[in-house]
Amino acid sequence: MRVETDRLILRSLEPEDAPLVRDFYLRNRAFFAPWDPARDEAFFELASFADSIAREREELVQRRSLKLYLFEKDGDAIVGYLGLSNIVLGPFLSAFLGYKLDEARRGRGYMTEALRAAIGVAFRDYGLHRIEANIMPRNAPSVRLVLRLGFEREGGSPKYLRIAGAWEDHDHYVLRNRDME
Repeated sequence: MRVETDRLILRSLEPEDAPLVRDFYLRNRAFFAPWDPARDEAFFELASFADSIAREREELVQRRSLKLYLFEKDGDAIVGYLGLSNIVLGPFLSAFLGYKLDEARRGRGYMTEALRAAIGVAFRDYGLHRIEANIMPRNAPSVRLVLRLGFEREGGSPKYLRIAGAWEDHDHYVLRNRDME
Protein backbone atom coordinates (compact mmCIF):
# COMPACT_ATOMS: atom_id res chain seq x y z
CA MET A 1 0.00 0.00 0.00
CA ARG A 2 1.14 3.54 -0.73
CA VAL A 3 -0.35 6.86 0.40
CA GLU A 4 0.98 10.33 -0.38
CA THR A 5 0.53 13.49 1.65
CA ASP A 6 1.86 16.98 0.94
CA ARG A 7 5.35 16.15 2.21
CA LEU A 8 5.42 12.41 2.80
CA ILE A 9 5.11 9.02 1.19
CA LEU A 10 3.63 6.36 3.46
CA ARG A 11 4.14 2.85 2.19
CA SER A 12 4.29 -0.78 3.15
CA LEU A 13 7.65 -2.47 2.67
CA GLU A 14 9.17 -5.49 0.97
CA PRO A 15 11.71 -7.77 2.70
CA GLU A 16 14.52 -6.16 0.67
CA ASP A 17 13.73 -2.90 2.53
CA ALA A 18 15.02 -4.44 5.77
CA PRO A 19 18.24 -2.34 5.76
CA LEU A 20 16.12 0.83 5.77
CA VAL A 21 14.17 -0.34 8.83
CA ARG A 22 17.34 -1.40 10.60
CA ASP A 23 18.91 1.99 9.93
CA PHE A 24 15.78 3.74 11.29
CA TYR A 25 15.89 1.75 14.54
CA LEU A 26 19.65 2.03 14.99
CA ARG A 27 19.60 5.77 14.33
CA ASN A 28 16.88 6.21 16.98
CA ARG A 29 17.86 3.45 19.39
CA ALA A 30 18.44 5.68 22.42
CA PHE A 31 15.47 7.94 21.58
CA PHE A 32 13.02 5.01 21.34
CA ALA A 33 14.36 3.09 24.36
CA PRO A 34 12.18 4.76 27.06
CA TRP A 35 9.02 4.10 25.02
CA ASP A 36 9.65 0.57 23.67
CA PRO A 37 9.82 -2.89 25.18
CA ALA A 38 13.36 -3.85 26.17
CA ARG A 39 15.21 -4.92 23.01
CA ASP A 40 17.96 -7.55 22.86
CA GLU A 41 20.66 -7.45 20.19
CA ALA A 42 18.83 -10.01 18.04
CA PHE A 43 16.09 -7.42 17.44
CA PHE A 44 18.59 -5.25 15.54
CA GLU A 45 19.80 -7.99 13.18
CA LEU A 46 18.95 -7.57 9.52
CA ALA A 47 17.23 -10.97 9.33
CA SER A 48 14.93 -9.95 12.18
CA PHE A 49 13.71 -6.94 10.21
CA ALA A 50 13.28 -8.97 7.01
CA ASP A 51 11.17 -11.51 8.92
CA SER A 52 9.11 -8.74 10.47
CA ILE A 53 8.41 -7.18 7.07
CA ALA A 54 7.35 -10.57 5.67
CA ARG A 55 4.86 -10.95 8.56
CA GLU A 56 3.61 -7.40 7.97
CA ARG A 57 2.98 -8.22 4.29
CA GLU A 58 1.03 -11.35 5.22
CA GLU A 59 -1.09 -9.47 7.78
CA LEU A 60 -1.73 -6.68 5.24
CA VAL A 61 -3.11 -9.19 2.73
CA GLN A 62 -5.28 -10.74 5.46
CA ARG A 63 -6.40 -7.23 6.56
CA ARG A 64 -5.28 -7.97 10.14
CA SER A 65 -2.87 -5.02 10.26
CA LEU A 66 -1.61 -2.09 8.24
CA LYS A 67 2.01 -1.01 8.76
CA LEU A 68 3.21 2.05 6.85
CA TYR A 69 6.66 3.60 6.87
CA LEU A 70 7.13 7.32 6.36
CA PHE A 71 9.54 8.77 3.81
CA GLU A 72 10.07 12.41 2.96
CA LYS A 73 9.20 12.92 -0.70
CA ASP A 74 12.75 14.00 -1.45
CA GLY A 75 14.47 11.32 0.65
CA ASP A 76 15.26 7.61 0.74
CA ALA A 77 15.48 7.05 4.50
CA ILE A 78 12.61 5.99 6.74
CA VAL A 79 11.66 8.93 8.95
CA GLY A 80 8.73 7.36 10.76
CA TYR A 81 6.39 4.46 11.12
CA LEU A 82 2.73 3.98 11.92
CA GLY A 83 0.73 0.86 12.34
CA LEU A 84 -2.82 -0.24 12.80
CA SER A 85 -2.63 -3.63 14.48
CA ASN A 86 -5.12 -6.17 15.76
CA ILE A 87 -7.67 -5.06 13.19
CA VAL A 88 -10.99 -6.64 14.13
CA LEU A 89 -13.75 -6.60 11.57
CA GLY A 90 -17.32 -7.79 12.04
CA PRO A 91 -19.38 -5.88 14.61
CA PHE A 92 -16.35 -4.38 16.42
CA LEU A 93 -14.52 -2.69 13.49
CA SER A 94 -11.55 -1.55 15.54
CA ALA A 95 -7.75 -1.40 15.54
CA PHE A 96 -4.89 -0.32 17.79
CA LEU A 97 -2.66 2.53 16.65
CA GLY A 98 1.08 2.78 17.18
CA TYR A 99 3.65 5.17 15.71
CA LYS A 100 7.25 6.34 15.88
CA LEU A 101 9.01 9.36 14.45
CA ASP A 102 12.70 9.91 13.81
CA GLU A 103 14.11 12.08 16.59
CA ALA A 104 15.57 14.54 14.06
CA ARG A 105 12.11 15.08 12.46
CA ARG A 106 10.23 16.08 15.63
CA GLY A 107 8.33 19.35 15.64
CA ARG A 108 7.63 19.47 11.90
CA GLY A 109 4.07 18.12 11.93
CA TYR A 110 5.03 14.97 10.03
CA MET A 111 3.22 12.56 12.33
CA THR A 112 0.08 14.69 12.37
CA GLU A 113 0.13 14.71 8.57
CA ALA A 114 0.79 10.97 8.34
CA LEU A 115 -1.83 9.99 10.90
CA ARG A 116 -4.51 12.11 9.22
CA ALA A 117 -3.87 10.18 6.01
CA ALA A 118 -3.82 6.81 7.79
CA ILE A 119 -7.03 7.58 9.67
CA GLY A 120 -8.65 8.29 6.31
CA VAL A 121 -7.53 4.90 5.01
CA ALA A 122 -8.71 3.16 8.19
CA PHE A 123 -12.16 4.70 8.10
CA ARG A 124 -12.70 4.81 4.33
CA ASP A 125 -10.90 1.70 3.00
CA TYR A 126 -11.10 -0.60 6.02
CA GLY A 127 -14.49 0.61 7.25
CA LEU A 128 -13.28 0.86 10.85
CA HIS A 129 -15.42 2.45 13.54
CA ARG A 130 -12.72 2.87 16.22
CA ILE A 131 -9.01 3.51 16.36
CA GLU A 132 -7.51 3.02 19.80
CA ALA A 133 -4.21 4.40 21.11
CA ASN A 134 -2.70 3.50 24.48
CA ILE A 135 -0.21 6.11 25.68
CA MET A 136 1.90 6.46 28.81
CA PRO A 137 0.67 9.58 30.63
CA ARG A 138 4.23 10.95 30.79
CA ASN A 139 4.46 10.93 26.98
CA ALA A 140 3.09 14.47 26.66
CA PRO A 141 3.92 14.92 22.93
CA SER A 142 1.95 11.78 22.04
CA VAL A 143 -0.99 12.83 24.19
CA ARG A 144 -1.05 16.26 22.50
CA LEU A 145 -0.88 14.59 19.07
CA VAL A 146 -3.87 12.31 19.55
CA LEU A 147 -5.94 15.06 21.16
CA ARG A 148 -5.14 17.34 18.20
CA LEU A 149 -6.46 14.58 15.89
CA GLY A 150 -9.73 14.32 17.81
CA PHE A 151 -9.08 11.28 19.99
CA GLU A 152 -10.89 11.22 23.35
CA ARG A 153 -9.55 9.75 26.58
CA GLU A 154 -11.70 6.81 27.66
CA GLY A 155 -9.79 5.74 30.75
CA GLY A 156 -6.60 4.36 32.13
CA SER A 157 -4.96 0.97 32.53
CA PRO A 158 -2.52 0.55 35.40
CA LYS A 159 0.63 -1.46 34.63
CA TYR A 160 -0.68 -2.08 31.10
CA LEU A 161 2.49 -2.78 29.10
CA ARG A 162 6.04 -3.76 29.96
CA ILE A 163 8.14 -0.91 28.56
CA ALA A 164 11.92 -0.64 28.94
CA GLY A 165 11.76 -3.43 31.53
CA ALA A 166 9.03 -1.92 33.76
CA TRP A 167 5.25 -2.20 33.82
CA GLU A 168 3.89 1.17 32.73
CA ASP A 169 0.47 2.74 33.19
CA HIS A 170 -1.25 3.79 29.96
CA ASP A 171 -4.17 6.06 29.16
CA HIS A 172 -6.63 4.81 26.57
CA TYR A 173 -7.58 7.20 23.75
CA VAL A 174 -10.15 6.48 21.03
CA LEU A 175 -11.13 8.10 17.76
CA ARG A 176 -14.52 7.02 16.45
CA ASN A 177 -15.67 7.22 12.86
CA ARG A 178 -18.60 9.61 13.36
CA ASP A 179 -19.84 8.93 9.81
CA MET A 180 -20.84 5.43 10.98
CA GLU A 181 -22.93 6.55 13.94
